[in-house]
Amino acid sequence: KFCADFVSTVFSRAASKDGMNGVDPDGFDSKVIFSYVKQHPQYTLVGIQPGVYIIGIKDQFNLYDCEAHPLHEILQYAADEVGFILFDKKNTKSVDEFGPYFFEQYL
Repeated sequence: KFCADFVSTVFSRAASKDGMNGVDPDGFDSKVIFSYVKQHPQYTLVGIQPGVYIIGIKDQFNLYDCEAHPLHEILQYAADEVGFILFDKKNTKSVDEFGPYFFEQYL
């Protein structure tokens, strides 16, 4: 259910003009009570489309696990915290095109 809701939200936001479908981001009322992020976190970053990424624990999104993931059809690439590319559907090497070397990932 969560994955289906996530995908529908991503695609509906991409289709809207303002990117938020009229939702006020201040209305989410979120706050961090305690952060478990350590000084040198180990993570996996998955790119879905420009502006939409998923951060997972180390090795959560590797080449083999992504095949069985509920979002496998929309996952475009995965990189770890060092920048190693774990998989890339498009095999892009450009900083101007969405992919593991796209400049947005490093901002």
